Amino acid sequence: MKKAVNINHEFLQNFRWAQKQWTQLTRTHQGKWIAVFHNQVIASDKKISSVEERVKSLTKKKPFEDIPLLYVEDPHCIL
Repeated sequence: MKKAVNINHEFLQNFRWAQKQWTQLTRTHQGKWIAVFHNQVIASDKKISSVEERVKSLTKKKPFEDIPLLYVEDPHCIL
């Protein structure tokens, strides 16, 4: 029997917002980590540790568990 996965609704809502805004985010936050909370970017930096610290100082939420942290790549970069 498969175990049910519990997805944080707020996390999912913020993640979906970031997906919809991705084109704009690649223009404004290219090459940086971002944290999305309440459908807005609350932290942005080249270092993920800086974004995590900012999230902790602004909210009582846990990065990655409650708030999506996403890396915004250069859309023209071919890996």
